Amino acid sequence: MLKQSAATLLLLLALADANMVLVNSNNWQDAYALSIYAQIKGLPLRYVQDTGHVPALLDELAAQPPQTIELFGRDDNPVPSLTYRLRQLDLDVRDTAYKDHYGLSAILAQKLSPSEVVLARDDFAFDALSARALAVSRKAPILYSKGVRELPQEVRDALAKLRPSKVYAMGRLGERVLAELRQYGEVEAINGRDEYDTNLLANSQALKASPQGQAVITTGDILELTLLNAKENPFLIVPEIGTYSLVPVSNLVSESGINYLLAIGQGIVSP
Repeated sequence: MLKQSAATLLLLLALADANMVLVNSNNWQDAYALSIYAQIKGLPLRYVQDTGHVPALLDELAAQPPQTIELFGRDDNPVPSLTYRLRQLDLDVRDTAYKDHYGLSAILAQKLSPSEVVLARDDFAFDALSARALAVSRKAPILYSKGVRELPQEVRDALAKLRPSKVYAMGRLGERVLAELRQYGEVEAINGRDEYDTNLLANSQALKASPQGQAVITTGDILELTLLNAKENPFLIVPEIGTYSLVPVSNLVSESGINYLLAIGQGIVSP
């Protein structure tokens, strides 16, 4: 599971739009699915995972209030008073409650009505992170499977309504899951020999379709606002220890015309 950095909400990014997406949850799957949703809509994301985040958020919103806030709150969210406190600032808050990340991913996909979606397992963050550039460039929101062997009912219902033209299946999903996915549309499996190879395959495909001048290089163990607001930048995931996967990553950087790498996390120094 990703480590979530509580201090990073203090990094106040300039608002690129009059609106904002805000998530009230301490679950990385929620924040990540909403980061894809926000980028597809062209909106900034803010992430509240405990009460310590609230003062900086309220200061930011008071200084530069958005016209509307799409607030998504898990039923067991860490700050139950957040909606009330936002409305005390006379902000227009559109509140959506959900039970878990399966339900949230289904809600977001149905809000966007996409022609394509990404499916990633919920117990291995690397696959979800690897799909980011592909998801944003294809405007394909992320849906979660329960591990590698089960599609939750909420996700099946969303797929049945959407009938996507293509489902990008990330990583080592079980054959039962893949067979179920094929009932709803064409399935393209993106599955390398390990998580680093899967990352390379997903980013190679995304960069061919939508070249980028900058990429984020990370070990994938930290979830913070720079990552959640990374726009179309692909995530190049590298190991803290070991170098075998660095050569193909460096080749991809060279061949794709990437000029800048933004390194996130202390463990990135060695790679």
